[in-house]
Amino acid sequence: MDLRLRLTFFVFALAAAGVSATRARATTHDVPATFPTITAALAGAAAGDTVLVQPGSYPERFAMVSGVVLLGASSMNRPVVDAQGLGTAITATQCDSTTRLQSIEIVNGLGGGFGGGLSLLASPIAVNDCRFVGNESFHGGAIGGDDSAFTLTDCEFVGNSAAQTGGAIAVTDFPPPMISNCRFTGNSAIAGGAIAVRNGCLPSITLCVIEANEANQGAAIWYDFFSGGSLTGCTIVFNTALSATGGA
Repeated sequence: MDLRLRLTFFVFALAAAGVSATRARATTHDVPATFPTITAALAGAAAGDTVLVQPGSYPERFAMVSGVVLLGASSMNRPVVDAQGLGTAITATQCDSTTRLQSIEIVNGLGGGFGGGLSLLASPIAVNDCRFVGNESFHGGAIGGDDSAFTLTDCEFVGNSAAQTGGAIAVTDFPPPMISNCRFTGNSAIAGGAIAVRNGCLPSITLCVIEANEANQGAAIWYDFFSGGSLTGCTIVFNTALSATGGA
């Protein structure tokens, strides 16, 4: 066999072995069976791993790890991450699109900027089947997305609030988030009782129910002058504009 051909086969074999080894190392970290807290499990996790969280209440705040899946063990009895009003519950900074948050309830987050429950910066992560209750921030009481083309599916937002924009969600800058099959109830802000869209962001909002939210303007959704996006198949009812315009 030609030497160059043998070298080529050798390189491919090494590459295949490396991929196999990487896949073999993917680990599921059980909380609390293996690690007592979510924070500890994430500290021991690497890209490709899953942190599996059993039902219960977890009084902690933490940062996501890029490429790691944080998964509640039961969608019928989601584990609760309780930030206890001590800061933002979960942050994600430069986490890639393989990062996922699923079947988790996030409560009592208190952010000072973007996002009280979940704060995203340059992080196109997936958030599925999560519930956000009673979180607060300056922008985006539940979720603040900055430069983040995240996907949000089958989530519920109840009683979150923002001192300025986006009682449930505030998004800003150009990568377009995708929000689908979500329910927003009883959220409030100065602008955008449920959702606020800012600074050129173009989100896709599909098949959502947005009801009984309130704001001074844009009780359901508020767009600034530089933003837009699409709104498809949504139900928008019983929202209240308190002092200006835009009950819907």
